[in-house]
Amino acid sequence: MKTQSKALMVVAILFMTVPITGCSFRAQQLKSQPLNTTLSIPSGSQTDKKFLVYPLEDLRGGEYGIAYPIVPFHMAMDNRYIESTEILQSSQGGKATFTVGSMPAAFPYLLANMMRETRFTNNATPLDQLNTKVDLDSFDYVVKGKLINTKMVTHSNMIPLGLLSIFGVPFIFVNYTLEFEVSLYQGKNIEEPILTRTYLFEDKKVRGMYYGFSAHFDLFMDGLEGLLPDVVQDIANAIQ
Repeated sequence: MKTQSKALMVVAILFMTVPITGCSFRAQQLKSQPLNTTLSIPSGSQTDKKFLVYPLEDLRGGEYGIAYPIVPFHMAMDNRYIESTEILQSSQGGKATFTVGSMPAAFPYLLANMMRETRFTNNATPLDQLNTKVDLDSFDYVVKGKLINTKMVTHSNMIPLGLLSIFGVPFIFVNYTLEFEVSLYQGKNIEEPILTRTYLFEDKKVRGMYYGFSAHFDLFMDGLEGLLPDVVQDIANAIQ
């Protein structure tokens, strides 16, 4: 990436994520980020089988992101590794918070948590939680996957929309795409999956002077909370 593009990205990140100055920020690890869902797996589909969840294989490529002006006073920012930037800002417990961490590494924890939240199983274990003495063949099922896309594109228009924002007009527009693949294997046969599916989430939000400060974070969480219950439901159906 060229030096000019890097500088533009830094300026854009600072402008779009920090509405105030002079305050401290809290770091929230992505892998321990609480998730909400309305899905509850019926008792007949709940299981005590053991699941081993691997980190996702990262297929997002070598392009980290780019920021560039489109026309005067209109900036575009394209982030491909959204969890590694400083735009996942929210307010948690009354404190300004940035969610940090690696999406591929956090995925096993997030999926295991969603399995518990939906009452599907309490026996889902991320791979890196195991010690060297654990027999991998002791798990009934193995979950693997590929992270294909976490693309967040932000457009900000300072003139005229930025000026009009004092009247409630939005001036920042955010589009997000999350795409990943999940495969389920029986524990002793991780060559032939019994389930493979690709999951896709796409949505957009706006931000104004008085609202939408956590638009990037909200989209990021909407993607996880929208797709992970589908993953759990598909796995529950596949092992019946």
